[in-house]
Amino acid sequence: MAGITGIPPEVISWGQFQESSTSSAAPDPLAPLADEDPEVRVAALRQLASGGKAAEAILVRVARMLKDDQAMVRAAAIDCLSTLAPRDPRVVNACVKGLQEEQRNIQFAAQQALTKAGPAAVPLLVNLAKDGRKSVRVATLIAVLGIGDPAVPALVKCLAEQDDRGRQAICELLAMFNARGRSALPALEMLQQDSAPGVKKAATAAIRQIEGAPAPAPET
Repeated sequence: MAGITGIPPEVISWGQFQESSTSSAAPDPLAPLADEDPEVRVAALRQLASGGKAAEAILVRVARMLKDDQAMVRAAAIDCLSTLAPRDPRVVNACVKGLQEEQRNIQFAAQQALTKAGPAAVPLLVNLAKDGRKSVRVATLIAVLGIGDPAVPALVKCLAEQDDRGRQAICELLAMFNARGRSALPALEMLQQDSAPGVKKAATAAIRQIEGAPAPAPET
């Protein structure tokens, strides 16, 4: 496989990218990304990721691979982008979309990538936490937990912008932090007065889980 080196440092937006005007005699160092063999395309993406950072033109070229017809290539593209530019809003958005694919290798790549994005990804993840598909909600939960403690204040900050289902989803996410979610207790206590019954119930359950209190016995 051809080495991926010598990329000219063009600075250009994803939507306006055009092919570099290199001489036809010069080999395209990114040619392996267009190889017919998906394993070659994956290997090329991994080689790019090993470089640690990349020019805008490379990011755009890799972003095209998110539409590849092979899931293994799309997953590798997510991993590559998140390694090269983990906090780029376009990359974060691509990772959040990856959680919705319902293919485990792509969801896993997206989860790993979003841990690098940090709390900036939380508002987008809250919206996914309301998804009707269980696999997407579970993948979202794993991604939020992967961000770690910084996700807690970010979740609380999202409360004011959410509808009833969104506030309920945030309560459910905060509950999964257990004792690490103690800084959210004041906000959760306020939600116990929420007008939506589902939100009140979720807030109470979250407080109980964060404080370590036993759950009440189910009604008979």
